[in-house]
Amino acid sequence: MGTRLIQWWSDETVTDEGRSVDARLTFQPMKTHPLASAGAKARRAEAHLMHLRSVIDDWLAKQPFAFAVKEPRPSGRVGKPLFEIDVVVTELVPTPIEISVILGDVLTNLRAALDHIAWQLACRDLGSEPTGKGATAIAFPIAADQEDFAKCRETKLLSDSSKKFLERHQPYAAGRRDLSIVREFSNVDKHRYVHSALAVLKPELRPTIALDGADVVDYVTPSRGALRHGETFLTIVVETDGSAPLVPRIDTVPVQVVFGTNEDVSFGDISRSRSAVNRILAEASGELATTLP
Repeated sequence: MGTRLIQWWSDETVTDEGRSVDARLTFQPMKTHPLASAGAKARRAEAHLMHLRSVIDDWLAKQPFAFAVKEPRPSGRVGKPLFEIDVVVTELVPTPIEISVILGDVLTNLRAALDHIAWQLACRDLGSEPTGKGATAIAFPIAADQEDFAKCRETKLLSDSSKKFLERHQPYAAGRRDLSIVREFSNVDKHRYVHSALAVLKPELRPTIALDGADVVDYVTPSRGALRHGETFLTIVVETDGSAPLVPRIDTVPVQVVFGTNEDVSFGDISRSRSAVNRILAEASGELATTLP
């Protein structure tokens, strides 16, 4: 086989258990790397992820929602003179379906990168490319628990060494849900429908609120701060001495886009899934060291 120039996965330097792993092979003449296709899929996922970030930012920059501050009402809580002020969505431009489609492209390529790793492990273990019925089942299993992993038909042709490698990266073993997101989202995107994308308040940031003669005591976010037309997405609980009328002014509302049926997967979660796949690629290189050119 001839030589060609390859940079076969991420430009990112990943960190695993405190160890820095340089996940780059610089451009240099070399035979096709066993993980070249897996790396290409991961790089494609990375490009889609950057595109996704750009489309989300562009949509949010257009101020796609408007809100109204309702009249304060007594909170009904015993003790201090507290009032509640509801903030209601009055206008909302739906998230463009392009966001959901690009998300699917990210996760499908990450899923493919993992499966390509499993295929190369099988090639290494068998000494040649798998054939027959067993070959069609080869994939990178993503199991819920150890019992589930033991039943996986995807690993039938693999050696104990390869199985241990795959199990080490299972969500239940790694203590992270990165790969669970890859499995669930890619399956739904491929076979059913694109994932919903919804604007919500950023849980780690608070809106900037100006109040005269009152102090903000609490923020309540019905439906986890989801922005839906005509609905309250934020209730501000304030304490006042009654010396001045309550006239709140909300200057900024920090918003992010979340995905999925449960509306609990953020862009940051998707990015962490990408990084998890890059870590596995870096380790797979070592696992397959005996087959490198």
